[in-house]
Amino acid sequence: MKTVDAGNVLVFLDVTKTERKRLLAAAENEPVNKKQKLLTRKEVAHALGVHTETVKRYGRKGLLHPIRITSRMVRYEEGDVLALLQARE
Repeated sequence: MKTVDAGNVLVFLDVTKTERKRLLAAAENEPVNKKQKLLTRKEVAHALGVHTETVKRYGRKGLLHPIRITSRMVRYEEGDVLALLQARE
């Protein structure tokens, strides 16, 4: 099966009818445009009860996944923070 990346859409080429039905059924079960709230380093630190430098360290260790907006602006997905909170309990 060949695929072509067309921006934010993945186009499947040479797909049989059966395969197309399977792909469409799988896509219907997944949430589309699942947007999570982005939190600042300070907000994350407050939620976790740690210092902002600790949040930065968590990002380097892979415990959190920083999203770099600009060279100085970093955000974290709320879901990642909640998952880390649950893992710590």
